Amino acid sequence: MKSKWVSHQGHEIFYYNYTDFGQDAEGLKAEIEAAQSVIEQQPENSMLILVDIQGTVVSREVSALIKENASRTKPYAKKVAVVGVKGVVRVIADSIGRLTRGTPQTFFDTLEEAKDWLISTE
Repeated sequence: MKSKWVSHQGHEIFYYNYTDFGQDAEGLKAEIEAAQSVIEQQPENSMLILVDIQGTVVSREVSALIKENASRTKPYAKKVAVVGVKGVVRVIADSIGRLTRGTPQTFFDTLEEAKDWLISTE
């Protein structure tokens, strides 16, 4: 499993590492399932979550996997930051996020910006 806990300025953030799967939807699905087993052990509304999809092609299948994962993660998330989504895909991802979350979610260009936002007003 590539996903893991990371520390940023004394705060724990769960880093969904969905990077570099290219078009490998099955590999991404396995990563999502492994990460979800960690998430589901946490208290509800307690987690700062960083989702990084840089280097992964957002196909229809991948979009469906991410949407389903967002729904499953929703009860545990306090804030969600997403890195690696640009252009039209960002608009689509934002729409998916609004429909499935209800949890504050923002898109960033860098991991550091995302981490800083996650811990702000913590």
